[in-house]
Amino acid sequence: IWLASYPRSGNTFLRILLNRLYGFTTTTGYDDNDPVAQQLGPEIVGYKPRTQTLQELVDSPEITFVKTHRQPHRVEYGDQPAIYIVRDGRDAIVSFAHLRAHSLLEQGKPADIQQLMQELVLEETLGTGNWGLNVLHWLKRSSPKALIRFEKLIREPELEVARVLSELNVKPQKQVN
Repeated sequence: IWLASYPRSGNTFLRILLNRLYGFTTTTGYDDNDPVAQQLGPEIVGYKPRTQTLQELVDSPEITFVKTHRQPHRVEYGDQPAIYIVRDGRDAIVSFAHLRAHSLLEQGKPADIQQLMQELVLEETLGTGNWGLNVLHWLKRSSPKALIRFEKLIREPELEVARVLSELNVKPQKQVN
């Protein structure tokens, strides 16, 4: 099950909730060691390094939650179900620009928040695309999907996670308290 979103839209928060509420672990669709999970702590996020190809995960009978920010047509996503987290684009773009600025400053490079936000709004070439492209491409997929609005997720985390799992017919083995 894809855990998809535009960057800075609550993907990590959802992963933490899946782990804390139901004991689910997550991995990423990228060939990296999930720097966000490493920074926060893999045990907090419920992160497990991906040891299989994406196709092997698809072929496995086990439910695997896989984080991605890429648009579905940028890589092979097949017809696997997805939970898509959507956050108000203005908030997501401002947050993403601040994250990029912080990274640039750490590298000793100049960072102009206004310029970074403009670049993100116009972005069409990166795997994520701009906010609008990312949201639209995920929502128009014909595969099963459940939508979570970030603003509702932070207000009612337990109810929202239970709702999307139910919509995708995922029956957790346990509930962690």
